[in-house]
Amino acid sequence: MRWTTRAANCSRRTSSSGAARPGGMPFRRGGGSPRSRRTVSGEPMASSAPAGEPDTIVALSSAPGGLRGIVRLDGPRALELAVSVCPPDGFSGGAVPRRRFIPAAWRVPGAGAPVPSRLLVLSGGRPEGRGARVEIHTLGAAPLLQALLDRLVEAGARPAEPGEFTRRDVRAGRLDLARAEAVMAVIAAADRAGLAGAVAGLSGALSRRCGAVERDLLALRADAEAALDFPDQDVEALSAADAADRADRLAAAVEAIRASGRAEGAWRPGALVLLYGPRNAGKSTLFNALAGTERALVSPEPGTTRDLVEAGVEAGGVALRLVDAPGLPAPGGGPLPPPEAEGVARLARLAGEADVLAVVLDGSDPSGRSGLDPAALLADRAGVVVLTKADRGEALDAAGLAPGGEAGRVVRVSARTGAGLDRLRAALAAACRGAVVDGAGERLALTARQGEALDRAAAALRRAAAAARGEAGLALAAEDLREASDALGAVTGRAAPDDLLDAIFSRFCIGK
Repeated sequence: MRWTTRAANCSRRTSSSGAARPGGMPFRRGGGSPRSRRTVSGEPMASSAPAGEPDTIVALSSAPGGLRGIVRLDGPRALELAVSVCPPDGFSGGAVPRRRFIPAAWRVPGAGAPVPSRLLVLSGGRPEGRGARVEIHTLGAAPLLQALLDRLVEAGARPAEPGEFTRRDVRAGRLDLARAEAVMAVIAAADRAGLAGAVAGLSGALSRRCGAVERDLLALRADAEAALDFPDQDVEALSAADAADRADRLAAAVEAIRASGRAEGAWRPGALVLLYGPRNAGKSTLFNALAGTERALVSPEPGTTRDLVEAGVEAGGVALRLVDAPGLPAPGGGPLPPPEAEGVARLARLAGEADVLAVVLDGSDPSGRSGLDPAALLADRAGVVVLTKADRGEALDAAGLAPGGEAGRVVRVSARTGAGLDRLRAALAAACRGAVVDGAGERLALTARQGEALDRAAAALRRAAAAARGEAGLALAAEDLREASDALGAVTGRAAPDDLLDAIFSRFCIGK
């Protein structure tokens, strides 16, 4: 099996054993064991690096199909191999300038004319140095990139595994784990909002905020340990009450970070927005207007929609999964048949799972609320109230429909004329972002792993505060403070074990 340039594609498929499907490079998830390394033909190869020294790895770093292709090398022989296969113009040995493009060329075996290229030395600069990261920028034709990869592997480089370049940056301290995960978030961003949150993580927003809490937590732990170990020394003692107050402040800071990524669905490929309301409120007509296509069946008869209908929609730069659901039965109609009662129960569960709830009411009917209390439904959650059929009048009073009387969360629309639809799209986008914008204006895209670690840290700090105020005092609180510190370290990578790193980087693209 040949190592093809398709291995750089993030959408590759592998079998459960880790072997690539036809057209892809074989690799083992999450590790660098010499047993997993392959030659160009797919046979096991011995490491080219001396014992204890990392291999020099190579991979296609650019997406396939572009005019320019980028091949990346990293390791102790990266510059040596790059220069030997693709020598710079007029190069006669010695140092190579860093961070600037250097004209170079390489030859395809059996071909005549050299392939014009450029070298970019990102780190290192001397072929005999301890290590370097080098890129070869050349023509993007797949056969040429394949030939260049083949030559570099034959010269002694090893095909990189998923995420291996980024993992090396983490191990070398050039990147923390939060920023490393943001690399994958940038690649996976489905819309402008997701990209904004990922870029904030890549710039270090999450790392900075977690780092500030970690520093204050470390100081609190040091004071607590000193108070426990040296109670009779002539130093300013940390009181249990002071420790509890500091732990509470730190917990609040962690909870603020978590809340800034609470609307996590807004950064996934499509936040789930559910159109929820009574029958014949105009949900299906509204769904079709927002989706831009006649996906849902529309009829003046109530109860037309029997199944869930879904469409992908972009609103205000946010990718949405818009769902039209069956309408709720009118109140006071007596017991429902078992199948209909089960449908209503399922709809209630779906409403609870939705990222954003759009409560749709007939705005032309003064009794259009149909027994619903939108303010209660949207309390403490992202959502909007949509009053439909504005072209028929505004008989339903909007006062009191939104929690706290927030007028901005009530939108009147006419799906038939298009009036109010732009405002509704903006309101849905704002609801999706929700708490993702924190007090400093930073948008944070948290992964599920990071969110869980922040939850553990906040809970441990709250326990520490409670313990310090209780009979156990600082003795029991110290253990909770240590647990909080470990949880925060799991976000930044300071306390991340190898198996966790394996799991994270196995999801990366080859070449990243």
